[in-house]
Amino acid sequence: MKSFRIQPVGSFFLFTFIVALIWCATFLLFITLGHSIITSAYNGEFPIKFVNEIIEGQHLNSLEIYLESATGQFMAISTKLLKYYLVISLLITCLAWYRQSNKDSQAKVSKALLIVIVYLTIFSFADQIIRWIIQSPVNEMNVNNHQYIRLRHWLPNINTTLTPDINDIRYTHLVNRPYKLRTDENGFIMPSRKHDDPDINIFFLGGSTTETIHVLEENRFPYVVGNLIENKTGLNVNSFNAGKSGNSSLHSLNILVNKILPQKPEMVLLMHNVNDLVVLLYRGSYWNNSVTRSNIVNVQTIEGDTASSLIDRFFRFLVPYMHNRAKLLINGKPAIDEHADIRGTTFKYDKDYMLSEFENMLRTFIAICRANNIVPVLMTQQSRYTKDDGPVVRSIIKEMEEFGVSYDEFITLYSTFNDQIRTVASNEDILLVDLDREIPKTTEYIYDTCHLNDKGSLLASRIIADTLISSNIFTVRDHEIYGKSMTN
Repeated sequence: MKSFRIQPVGSFFLFTFIVALIWCATFLLFITLGHSIITSAYNGEFPIKFVNEIIEGQHLNSLEIYLESATGQFMAISTKLLKYYLVISLLITCLAWYRQSNKDSQAKVSKALLIVIVYLTIFSFADQIIRWIIQSPVNEMNVNNHQYIRLRHWLPNINTTLTPDINDIRYTHLVNRPYKLRTDENGFIMPSRKHDDPDINIFFLGGSTTETIHVLEENRFPYVVGNLIENKTGLNVNSFNAGKSGNSSLHSLNILVNKILPQKPEMVLLMHNVNDLVVLLYRGSYWNNSVTRSNIVNVQTIEGDTASSLIDRFFRFLVPYMHNRAKLLINGKPAIDEHADIRGTTFKYDKDYMLSEFENMLRTFIAICRANNIVPVLMTQQSRYTKDDGPVVRSIIKEMEEFGVSYDEFITLYSTFNDQIRTVASNEDILLVDLDREIPKTTEYIYDTCHLNDKGSLLASRIIADTLISSNIFTVRDHEIYGKSMTN
């Protein structure tokens, strides 16, 4: 009796059908059972305690956001796995088909594969030629030029921990521990949204001193300020952290226009100093060609029609993560020196010009806020820059001396920039939070030159909240804000 044997092509379709059934069944199970587990865990009602703790920062987002995020992640992961399985199954099927064929059939298969490869290559070149003739000039056929505005911000839905490297700890008073970093669906640092229908949305813009990445997330002042205002006024307050390390005020203006305005904010607080000072010292302008901090990015990619480039693009599409890891293993991680192009030069700066440029940025921020009926608030930046500070602060900014700027010159400029913030706030008749004068310049609150530790962040929270509340900028009546006239 002849045994029953499934042919390779039949087995491929059979296995594909089975996998599709399993995928559909898993998806239906996730939608029913998974959503029930997430809902009960969100409400803290699941019988297993650690499952309740899986959703970290419960009630900071709505249940719908958690369910939508979980469904999206499940779909993305399961779809990728399905794609990989189908490709592997196809390759195994082709191999099995080839091995079961006789020599004549193998020759035919080899010839067929060769013909397919040749035709694909011809069609690829033909497509490029037609595109060149009909749509594009020759110099745009193989070279793709991309120019765009750099939005320096955190990407949405990040959930990770960051541990300081050895240099962060060696030269500072930073505590060596992992710091949690999570962002919401819009890329704002969490904790953020607590209320679906808040009375007021407050946003904080700035660099790393606003980002407070090396502070426990529940102690970061943009979040704590919202809680303090909520407790003292009875308002439902959402406060959002839009800080990003390295950002100058021009970067923050990009974030304000492109990310914050669509959120319909009632108030935006801006804190900038050292990053603006550094970019104007190093580059002479906010608009520059810095590798990491330029505002307009020019990217030129050459997508040739060579066999190696076609293979590279295929695997980049098929397995992007493995493609990236393989590139890193082969080429290594590129070391970026953002100041490589200016090393060996001595700065010749114009103090008045720098202050004028900084003032223009502050006034632009205020004008954008007022034009959109938003309350603008300026903050000075705290620091340990003093003439009698110890070697830790001096060692951190010793790079300035490489460019011909002494420590005393730098701290004088830094102090002048804070004075400019005070002057603009006074002339524009807007609220000022003076962290530079309110926070002691000691390691008890600042772990390096200007970055707050947990204790410093909590102190800054109280200073900011008290300044806002004591100014009568909030008017509470039936849980409504009568503050649109505050922008005058």
